[in-house]
Amino acid sequence: MKTHQWTRAVVALLAIACARSPDGAEARRPCTVVRTGTATTNDSTLVDSVCRADVIRYALLSGRPAPPGSLFVGASHMRPDWERGRWTFQWPARTELGRIALELGYSSGVPRSSPYNAEQYVSSTEQSVLPHEIGHMFDGARWGDAFNRVPAWYEEATAMWMEPWSSQHHRLQRAQDGQASAPSLDSVFRFERPKVDPVLANFSRTELIVSGPCHGNCGRSWTRRLITWRVGSDGTPTSDTLYDDAVKASAAHRDSVDRYYEYSIAALYYIRARGGLTALHTLAARMGRDSSGADPLERIARIPPAGVQREADWRNWLRSAGTADP
Repeated sequence: MKTHQWTRAVVALLAIACARSPDGAEARRPCTVVRTGTATTNDSTLVDSVCRADVIRYALLSGRPAPPGSLFVGASHMRPDWERGRWTFQWPARTELGRIALELGYSSGVPRSSPYNAEQYVSSTEQSVLPHEIGHMFDGARWGDAFNRVPAWYEEATAMWMEPWSSQHHRLQRAQDGQASAPSLDSVFRFERPKVDPVLANFSRTELIVSGPCHGNCGRSWTRRLITWRVGSDGTPTSDTLYDDAVKASAAHRDSVDRYYEYSIAALYYIRARGGLTALHTLAARMGRDSSGADPLERIARIPPAGVQREADWRNWLRSAGTADP
């Protein structure tokens, strides 16, 4: 999409992001920040700015306002929760993130051969992990009980869409670099969550065990959901959501965590490249429906029909435009 087209789209969708509630009351606040514990004014200001940027990104992606929620800054750990229509999220203060950085091996300035130091780890976590997790909160609050029906690839792609472009670009570049062995688009749509063991065996990490919410008959257990911060071999911190009781993946789907993330976000950008914001909005509206086995892109304008034609188009996009600017 051309720059001027994106500018018009952003202006239009800002109205969506700041939409008033149906009863005509004051515009609801999508991001309410509450300071607790050791949190400072700087902590709350940063978290508020990250959340507000996510509100705009979510409107661009879904075509609707982000659900309102509250961020409690200053917690000793990261803990998400939601119910349909609203979310809450506990986020550590900068001092706590610094402590985690020391636990992960940054006390000597850099872990292993990494160029990262503790301050860079904290900054990267605030700028990339925080918006990613807020993205999960938006979808959880939007779908409520139906969230368990949202496909794994889309749930994660939504969260990555909330990250700064630099983070997204890194993953898209890796997807393009690995195009020769890229999964089919249909395989991406059927991605299963990577299992915790042995996926995380080679990473230092802080594991945060999260219970709930899952009301009613859920398709997967939320009581064994792990949100982890992990440090790759280059020292870059990222956040992963995995299930240690997930259905055991078949050999065809036993992708690495990185591969799972890279091609999930790549699929979203392919859809946008071919069908524009209209395609993204149509896709978002379909995601929480009980449509197992259905083609998520069926009858979306400018996207080829499922099968050989679409697969060829997907691979052509990976070769030619996989890292185009947003």
